[in-house]
Amino acid sequence: MKIQGSNTSHKILLLVIALIFIIDGGWQVLKGATSLMRRYRNQKRPTEPAASVSWLQILLGVTMILAGSVLLYSALAGAY
Repeated sequence: MKIQGSNTSHKILLLVIALIFIIDGGWQVLKGATSLMRRYRNQKRPTEPAASVSWLQILLGVTMILAGSVLLYSALAGAY
């Protein structure tokens, strides 16, 4: 069976989705880390989430960055 490379529109779509995942993942990490730092400095806001939520937000962000990196590699290597 012959493997065909992906066409340009699929690569562009993967690239856009990968960049969205990476940017949103970075934003989630930043929000979670900021919340934890406020908690550490005792400058907590009334609407601040619990510490476990902040850690889950950081974990979600790291996972999204990793998934975006895999998608980015797939888009650039043409391994669709």
